[in-house]
Amino acid sequence: DHDKDQAPIKSELNPLGKVPILVTEEGAAIYESSVILDYLDSQYPDSPRLFPADPLARAQTQMKIARLEHLTDRMMTSFIKGAEEATKGIDEDILVFAELLNGKTFFGGDDLNIIDIITFSYFDRMRKFPGLSEHLIQNDTI
Repeated sequence: DHDKDQAPIKSELNPLGKVPILVTEEGAAIYESSVILDYLDSQYPDSPRLFPADPLARAQTQMKIARLEHLTDRMMTSFIKGAEEATKGIDEDILVFAELLNGKTFFGGDDLNIIDIITFSYFDRMRKFPGLSEHLIQNDTI
């Protein structure tokens, strides 16, 4: 099993035993997705920015990410308790994200940024939770 083969590596580099883990050129291990993304954004300032440079816009982006994490919690509830329990209120959460676009191409404004990447990954995960995708399609949420 691939996951079992990776267990010693994960526990050696991350005391939480989880992925992702980024090992820098200097050999330092960085773990937790948000920490890795912040590091990459700071380490490579000449690359397209993941987070806005403006402190208020950055905070607003992080609040959107927190809202997405709330949505992910609902997905986990679906997996654990069943789709009916998790779908309570989920339509409203998703509509909030639709309103954030407000005619824009990207959640972050004119350019792709971290909120768009995270949104895609969360909605991609939604396909793996029985009942949620069907609920959203049936209720014209997505």
